Amino acid sequence: MLGFLIAMTVVVGFWALHRMARMKPQDVRKFQRQLLGAGLLVVALFFIFRGEPLLGLPALAIGAGLLGLSHLLPQGFQAGPRQAQASPPAPASGMDKTEALRVLGLKSNATAEDIKAAHKKLQRANHPDAGGTDYLAGKINQARDVLLNS
Repeated sequence: MLGFLIAMTVVVGFWALHRMARMKPQDVRKFQRQLLGAGLLVVALFFIFRGEPLLGLPALAIGAGLLGLSHLLPQGFQAGPRQAQASPPAPASGMDKTEALRVLGLKSNATAEDIKAAHKKLQRANHPDAGGTDYLAGKINQARDVLLNS
């Protein structure tokens, strides 16, 4: 049995290397994550069927997260990289000039350059890719639009 597992590991390893050599560089990382996730699922099933769920369940959760199957896990269980909590989008209208100035931290005599600089600084810190939320990014964009279009 051990010899079979070693042989399968070698075959899968050569197959993966061959496949990665033919991929675009941006696709290699995704393939590696999927391969690791599938491997962890196999390891998890091995431990679970062997009667060791304390070793199998964490591997199952991590493997599912790497494969993008975290929706199958219990509510609130974090697997894989943490993502920002979803928040409602910013309202499309309803912001006045006073609120827009407060959002961007500006005074009423701010120039267009001041508005653009404050917008850029706040977006860097509050963009969803930087750990912010869609709601905050939307409010910041909305404030810029209100001030530049008035």
